[in-house]
Amino acid sequence: MRIFTLIYPRVASRFTREDMMNFSKVVRGVAAVPIGPDLPFVLSAQDSRLTPLQSSILTALECVDQCPDTEMSLAAHIVMEYLVLGTLSYLPPPVLGTPALDLLGKKLAHQTRMSKSEESVYIALGEQCISSAVEIYRARKTEDSIIKTHVMENIVKMLRGPLGLKYSCPSQSTWLLCHSTLLSVIEEGVDAACDRASEFEGMWIELGKCIEEFLFGDQPPMNLTYEERMAHEQLDVKMIRLIQEQILPRASHTPSSFISHVMTLLNRGSVHATSPQPLTTAINTLPLREQFAKSCFETLLQFSFYKASSSSGDVSKLALGTLLKRCQEVLQNYVKDEKLSGRCPLPRSRMAEIAFVMRAISSLIGSLQARRDHMTHIDVEVWDHVVGLYPYLIDCVTCNSNEVRDTLKEALHRFRDLLVPPKLAAEETEIDGQMK
Repeated sequence: MRIFTLIYPRVASRFTREDMMNFSKVVRGVAAVPIGPDLPFVLSAQDSRLTPLQSSILTALECVDQCPDTEMSLAAHIVMEYLVLGTLSYLPPPVLGTPALDLLGKKLAHQTRMSKSEESVYIALGEQCISSAVEIYRARKTEDSIIKTHVMENIVKMLRGPLGLKYSCPSQSTWLLCHSTLLSVIEEGVDAACDRASEFEGMWIELGKCIEEFLFGDQPPMNLTYEERMAHEQLDVKMIRLIQEQILPRASHTPSSFISHVMTLLNRGSVHATSPQPLTTAINTLPLREQFAKSCFETLLQFSFYKASSSSGDVSKLALGTLLKRCQEVLQNYVKDEKLSGRCPLPRSRMAEIAFVMRAISSLIGSLQARRDHMTHIDVEVWDHVVGLYPYLIDCVTCNSNEVRDTLKEALHRFRDLLVPPKLAAEETEIDGQMK
């Protein structure tokens, strides 16, 4: 590998794609070479986590990327090599002499058993390759060769493996790195993905699967501390914030199937579920992901009347329908559970949830009122759903919580002028005028 870095600058202008494919085979085979029991004596002086051979692999790849060539850009090929090597961060290498690695992390051969120290070296190489791939993508994300070879899609596809495994990753640092990497890649590439939508259809499919598997995949182990759970929940909230700030505002340039998928995930995330075994501390008892559920609900509320362009109606309709359905479910479950609980109060988290839903209903009705005052058309089905919430609100009148009563009072006051859909009210006014 060291000899290659000396030779390549002299042959770069004649380096063909076939040469690149052969180089890739060598790199993948070398990366899978077993380390052996003498690991402590072969670590690189430059990076104590890597062996000299692994360091030489990275140097060779950097050489190909940085050395100017006259015939073609190899950036996309180099990124792919980094991504393939990145799978070493969560999968051990195959047995020597078999096909080395696969981008989706498929096990192509019987896996070798290795010690933790040996495994950590492969993990370090994989994580370094992930970071290097993203650095190249950031610098060249607008180049045609990067877009046409679907580099962004392949990055998301590779990150999907560790993010789906999450707590099952050999090293927790891997999925944490992949989380921050995914957020960065989407922020960097979302404009190109929207401007050249036809070339990013596969990326949106992969992104939807990646987000779902990360948010609703592997459950946290019970030995996590309270602080760790809260810190990891904030990572989930950041993922929702990415959807809220980077994706939904561009919904008109995004595949409708992806937006529908996102709305389904937001509805699913807004369910205020608790962990199977409640987490109890000396300070408080909290649900599994209270802030995450709140963020999902707030995002649905925010985009219920989102309208940045004439083609943004679909996301508003999807968000509004999902929000109304969620509100009804929360009201129904609250009334049912309070009756079953008798004199025992419901958990604090449930009381906070119902109060939050009451305030959301008030905000929703306020938005409807403002749109009606400005003669903005509102779907009759929306009015039917909103008016349909009224009986469920009445059922909450007998609740024992002062906080819930206060928010309920505000919501009921909002219903004063909305019990009759405006279309019907306008027709009645017109009929009365004709009779006079």
